[in-house]
Amino acid sequence: MVPESLLRTVLGDVADLEAAHRKVIAGVQTSKARAATVEGTLTAIGVLPTMQQELLTEAAEATRSGLYRSATVSAFAAVTDALHARIGRKGAIPVISTARKWPTLLTVEDLRDQTDHAVAEAAKDAKVITKAEMKTFHGLLHRRNQAAHPSGAKPTMDEALGYISECIRLMDAFQK
Repeated sequence: MVPESLLRTVLGDVADLEAAHRKVIAGVQTSKARAATVEGTLTAIGVLPTMQQELLTEAAEATRSGLYRSATVSAFAAVTDALHARIGRKGAIPVISTARKWPTLLTVEDLRDQTDHAVAEAAKDAKVITKAEMKTFHGLLHRRNQAAHPSGAKPTMDEALGYISECIRLMDAFQK
């Protein structure tokens, strides 16, 4: 007969091994159904400003670690930075400030004091982004809000990677 303490130790070791295994395989393709891998998403990032590159890399690393809600939040922060940069490149700060009656809006950094939703609408009104880009941005914002605030949202790895890929596509459009 096996002593109960030895049985508990073995079961604990098995549980530890299962947890370690899940962590190792989180970053690699484990089924044909998976649309992308963390590595594939990282290679899609390309050349971006440092802040955006860091945020997307952080999102991919969070995904690799199984932190899918965190990945969503980091990826959206990169999109927001890309939108702000585009507004700055197009010289639209004065137009947006006047149209929206945001008198304290003097620099791109001041955009951070406004809601992401309102900034996207202002950018569309100032013809910095298209209506379709604004709608895509708002859709990504909605999903970010579900991940960032208490909700029943529990994204999977595939959903997190898909979200990051969508963010990269929109950021690519914002680079033009």
